Amino acid sequence: MEKLQPNLREGRLNSQMYEIDTSELRGRYFRCIEGCGFCCLCQPELMREEVSAFRGTPIELFIVNSPIQRGRKALKMRSNGGACSMLRNRKCTIYEKRPHFCRQFPVHTHLMNRIQLTADLSCRGVWLKDGEDLESYGLNELHRLPEQYVQREFEEARYVFEEFRQNALEEGVWFETDILRRDAQYLIENSYFDSIPGMGRVIRAAEISRERGIGFMEAIRTVGAQEGRRAALDMMRELLGELTEEKPLNEYPVFVDKDLNWKIYTMHDGMIEEKILKETGGTIGGTDFRFDTEAIEIEDDGIATMREYASLLNRRDAFLGFVYYLTDDAEYEYSMYETYMENIAVLMLDLAMRSALVQRGKVQKLSSEHIEEGIVFLDMDVHDAPTIGAVI
Repeated sequence: MEKLQPNLREGRLNSQMYEIDTSELRGRYFRCIEGCGFCCLCQPELMREEVSAFRGTPIELFIVNSPIQRGRKALKMRSNGGACSMLRNRKCTIYEKRPHFCRQFPVHTHLMNRIQLTADLSCRGVWLKDGEDLESYGLNELHRLPEQYVQREFEEARYVFEEFRQNALEEGVWFETDILRRDAQYLIENSYFDSIPGMGRVIRAAEISRERGIGFMEAIRTVGAQEGRRAALDMMRELLGELTEEKPLNEYPVFVDKDLNWKIYTMHDGMIEEKILKETGGTIGGTDFRFDTEAIEIEDDGIATMREYASLLNRRDAFLGFVYYLTDDAEYEYSMYETYMENIAVLMLDLAMRSALVQRGKVQKLSSEHIEEGIVFLDMDVHDAPTIGAVI
């Protein structure tokens, strides 16, 4: 946990005391893998200073209105699911001038009542055993930002959080963070998030708690393994449908495989089709296979990896902010306690489903290695989920 002190880094971030959590980055390394370009499938948002710097240069022709934030600018993406217009043959043509949005990848910076830096585990460069120290990398990029920008974003994020907290308290659905995380960790350590029936039991318990008005822990004791398995299979079928349903190519979740192919998955006549996304837009190839969610199981050596990822979600402020967002979106009708536990279970089922999917259905008994591939597929979508707070 770092406290930024006055006069740090040539005076930047020096008028405010910020708590910065970098624990997820500690002990990790990062090296950009040549020919990957996976991060270039994300549209780069531009800061005002960057827009000004690009004016009068050839880059100005590629500046467009941001589709995400009103009033912001971004670099243009190619149509039909293609990559950033600045990418050519998997190399950035403005690498030395690339925006902060690109520079900070694979570090995700979330602001709420503190600043937290996390690692986007969809980047294969953070799975390497050597390279640049990721914690130092993330802090260096944060310290490069103008102090006034960080202060403005932080104050706005903290205001939104406090407003949400007051609303939740008034509606009687608020739970303190340490309680949510403590109880979730108890469930993690007792195998509720590393087996298909266990995750289903959590989902079903959340439903029962809301339906009957009883506590979550009381409700989960009423859910047996078979009922849990049925709930889990229903959820995985729903998640698979959402993943593969027909939509514009730029809206499909993308998996970068070990050979650095960008893959998407669609469904047609009950068959899954694996396609490769092209840099210029569109797809090539297509491998059809059958996929049976009912056959998915977690091998003994995969349990530890499942627990590690569930614990990681439980520590992330962005995930907490996602639960806050869902609570607000439901107009404070439901307690955030059930929502918190339920959504860890949903994400872990999504992880299990994607871990098997990228094996083209050939492997249903998932080892640690298979689950790590599922994390590569899932984690960018976890980071991109809506959240209370701000992302810079």
